[in-house]
Amino acid sequence: MTITTHRIVFWLIGMALLSACASPPSHFYTLSPIREPAPSPPSSVSVAVGPVTIPESVNRPELVVQVGPNQVALDELNRWAAPLQTDIQRVLIENLTQLLGTPSVSRYPQGSITSPDFRVRIEVLRFESAPGNAAFLDVIWTVQGKEEKDTKTGRTTSREPLTDTSYDALAAAHSRALGTLSHDLAEAIRALE
Repeated sequence: MTITTHRIVFWLIGMALLSACASPPSHFYTLSPIREPAPSPPSSVSVAVGPVTIPESVNRPELVVQVGPNQVALDELNRWAAPLQTDIQRVLIENLTQLLGTPSVSRYPQGSITSPDFRVRIEVLRFESAPGNAAFLDVIWTVQGKEEKDTKTGRTTSREPLTDTSYDALAAAHSRALGTLSHDLAEAIRALE
C-alpha cells in the first residue's frame, strides 16, 4: 500500500467512526390553538394575557415526562420549540382571539393594548406529560376588569387521554387542555362584560 492509500483508508475509518458517534436528531414540538368558528357578531372587547407562570420543574426546553408517581425524566431528544411559558401564553392569546371574536387580545405587559378591558393572569400548578397515558393541566386563573369589583377567579383542571405514545399526540393533548382553559376564560370574560 502506498502512503496515499493509507491516508484514504484512515480517512474512511475516521469518517465511519464519526458517523457512528453522531447523536440521533432532536425533535421539536409546539402547542397549537383551537380551530372553531368565531362568534357572531364580532366583539370589541380588549384583553391582555399575562403573566403566565409555570412550575419550575417543567420550565425547560426538554419535555419532562412522568415515569412514576414521584419521578420524572427529561427527554433530551424531544424538546419544546419555544419556552413553554411563552408558548402557553401565545396559544391562550390565539384561542381568546378566536373564542371572543376580537382582534384585541395581546400579551401583557409588552403587548400593544395599554389599557385593556380585561387582564387574564394564569398560574399553572401542574403541567404533566405521561406519554401513552394522558396530558394533565391544572390552572388557577384570574380575569380582572378595569373596576376591582369586575374580577372572577377560577380553576381549570383538564386530563386529556392519549391514544398512542407519540410526542405529537402528547403536544396535541396539551393543546386540547389549553383549549378547555381558554373556553373557561372566555366564559368568565363574557360574564363580566
